[in-house]
Amino acid sequence: MSLWQRRQPRAGLPLGATQQPVEGKSWVTYLLVALLLTIFAVQAFTSALQKTNTLDESGHLLSGYAYLKKGMDWLEPSHPPFGRMLATAPLLFLPLNDQLEGVRSQEDGNSNFYPASLVFLFDNLVPAEKLLALSRIMVILLGVILGLYVYRWALLLYGPKGGLLALFLYSLSPNILAHARLVTTDFPATALAFIALYHFWSFTRQPGLKRAIAAGLSLGLAFATKYNTLFVLFPMTTWTLWALVSTLRKDPVAGPPRRLVVGLLAMGAVAYITIWGVYGFHFRSPQYPKQTTQGAIYFWENNQPSLQLLASTMDGCRQARILPESYLYGLCRLLARGQQGHLAYLMGRDSTTGWWYYFILAFLFKTPVSTLLLLFATLLFFPKIRETTWTSLNFLLLPAMVVFFFTSRQNINIGLRHVLPAYPFLLVLIARVVRYESKHQKLTRWILGLLCIWAVWEAALIYPHYLAYFNGLVGGPSGGRYILVDSNLDWGQDLKGLKGYMERHGIRKVKLAYFGLGDPAYYGIDYDLLPSYAIRGQPICKEGSPAVFELKGTMAVSATLLQGLYCKADFFRILRGMKPIANIGYSIYIFQFN
Repeated sequence: MSLWQRRQPRAGLPLGATQQPVEGKSWVTYLLVALLLTIFAVQAFTSALQKTNTLDESGHLLSGYAYLKKGMDWLEPSHPPFGRMLATAPLLFLPLNDQLEGVRSQEDGNSNFYPASLVFLFDNLVPAEKLLALSRIMVILLGVILGLYVYRWALLLYGPKGGLLALFLYSLSPNILAHARLVTTDFPATALAFIALYHFWSFTRQPGLKRAIAAGLSLGLAFATKYNTLFVLFPMTTWTLWALVSTLRKDPVAGPPRRLVVGLLAMGAVAYITIWGVYGFHFRSPQYPKQTTQGAIYFWENNQPSLQLLASTMDGCRQARILPESYLYGLCRLLARGQQGHLAYLMGRDSTTGWWYYFILAFLFKTPVSTLLLLFATLLFFPKIRETTWTSLNFLLLPAMVVFFFTSRQNINIGLRHVLPAYPFLLVLIARVVRYESKHQKLTRWILGLLCIWAVWEAALIYPHYLAYFNGLVGGPSGGRYILVDSNLDWGQDLKGLKGYMERHGIRKVKLAYFGLGDPAYYGIDYDLLPSYAIRGQPICKEGSPAVFELKGTMAVSATLLQGLYCKADFFRILRGMKPIANIGYSIYIFQFN
């Protein structure tokens, strides 16, 4: 029996797992890993340079910089600060005119936070392109690090071929590439949650203090980036319970019980200290203003969870100062907002409470068909691949299922990005297919090769418009606007593309209906305003926009507004029955009238 086939169980190795050898690695393997990570970084960076700021980026830029510069954790407390801190760290070395003293919290009834964020981005001493590029590079670097972890985990579970397959799919994933180049909290949360669970899994294989500290540190950073990273607690809890039960049965699977308990306690302590460390060990920021125009920053009574027990628990944690006040407030706000809902669009309908199947459909329509087929094959042949079954179920499949379950129970349906954390786990799970053996092994390899070629082809076709990716099930990105809008397709990212189109076709001026927080004038776009949401310095389409406009000249309409979302009146219904002459990145549609 060869080394590849020999099972080598050891203390601490989860039930059903095998210690996969890595001796099969060679310089060719290392070269392929470096090549795939380079391809990923080049795609992300070059495409990011072609895109303007998305709707949320200016706010994340300002809040992250304000926290690093002056510890202002209350400007926009809907997310913990670490992901924003990571992205905006390079800005501390630039000569910026921040004017932070005049910025009021987003929670203030007379908030000027988002207008101030646009001034920070577009009217600073450093060009907006440089601010965005430097911050986006930090997120891209985190994407490279996540790619290494994806490869490493799949390598340890399924060998070099499995590691390369997982990294290959990761490096070409349109949804990963779409968000791994944006200054938001979505991708940092995805990366840090995966890294945290990897380190916990490493701890389960061989409990020890160093591995416990690594897991605790990464857990703390994940929890200090976005609240949805709390999903990693589910596979951690199931493994811990199983390990404790096995210990009671006198058949410990995690080594000596004392080592396990000490490791788990150390892990929790490090995670807890890390969260406090991100907040500078302050319960409340030293820069916290004594009052605002409404008398307070954190309006707890307006952001309490509907479940009374949960609300009381959060109040108790605040009074006991269990965690920083801003952290607790943001968590409360998330829980309350998740029940209140948000305007959303799905296949021609809109809703403020969403649909339970929204994220399932978004995943099916925005994931490459080649990846879907590989995932289906993995699940179909799951029982036939016996090695690492426990790890695959608990540490890869369960996290993805928990992400979909809890996200689908919320009433906020505004983008696939909310289930982005499921992707790295599923990509590693897919790598299991390399361990499948059948009577038709040659045919299996040919099918796998064709699916990989298909993945390359789809990634090449969508470049650089990754955010607008839709698979062939809905007719590709051109059919995307009939299915999903907002951050699934159109997040205000294509003003540069619009300017380029105008120059190429000799168009001096357009009538513009824009969805986003970019500044068309900053990019040299001469325009007449149509009902828009929420173009800089102009009334949004809910307030003061003309209900009637003349169909004349060149009109540029964002896909989100074209489908009637975020507008009190469906201004552009008449255009939906017309054929546009062009589209800009699949997010802005061009109509020409005499």
